[in-house]
Amino acid sequence: MGGKGGVGKTTVACALAIEAARDEQLVLVVSTDPAPSIADALGLDVGDETVAIAPGLWARQANATAAFAEMQKAYRQRVDAVFDRLIGAGFDAVHDRKILQDLLALAPPGIDELYALATIGETLAAGQFDTIIVDPAPTGHLLRLLETPTLALDWSHRIMRLALKYKEIASFTETMGDILTFAQRTRAVRDLLADPARSTVILVTLDEPLVRSETERLTVAVATLGLTVGAVIWNRSNLPLSVGGAVPQFAAPEESPSPRGLEALRQWYRQWRA
Repeated sequence: MGGKGGVGKTTVACALAIEAARDEQLVLVVSTDPAPSIADALGLDVGDETVAIAPGLWARQANATAAFAEMQKAYRQRVDAVFDRLIGAGFDAVHDRKILQDLLALAPPGIDELYALATIGETLAAGQFDTIIVDPAPTGHLLRLLETPTLALDWSHRIMRLALKYKEIASFTETMGDILTFAQRTRAVRDLLADPARSTVILVTLDEPLVRSETERLTVAVATLGLTVGAVIWNRSNLPLSVGGAVPQFAAPEESPSPRGLEALRQWYRQWRA
């Protein structure tokens, strides 16, 4: 899902997930947004564990920052333990220890969201769900998330190349295993996002000048990254309004208050018009 903050992106994501689950699919709707609202939209308690909320439908609020911070902490502890042993054995490895620590600190911005997305991507690959709907943070975060896999792969490869210097004299097995797994997951997510048969971006927008302009820019940016825009949802609108091209568009009527809960979202979705 993509869109400017405040356009109703999470509400649309939840409505789409509810409808997809009716089609005998196993569906997961997950947010990587640091300011989550999936629980509000669904009217249910949703945390950082996958929870069943209806037949065929699960939800999760991924705490991306906490998950990546935990990985960083474990990495730092293992690096320190290995280099403490090396220095105690007479090796001069102070410089490389600092480089490895600096590489950890210089992880690309947005890598925490990517870390969460990579874990979700592995869940998809395992076949646990037929469809995963990801509700990331608004526009700037989405673009950063889509750009991060290339940066993250370069970052992880740098760490692994330096660690290989010590593979014969120090046990980096567990630490490098984590980094290698992350790199493999990241590559899989990158390939998944770039495959129009398996992945698409759905944009949510409003008929307001600033929002329309941002949606147009986002459409171009997503295409430039090699991804496909599968649909544009005009929220709080009676008629679809063109943003150019042949992208399918839908109008979702305004409701006050905003639909909340499974049945309200289901009824609201049924009022959308192509």
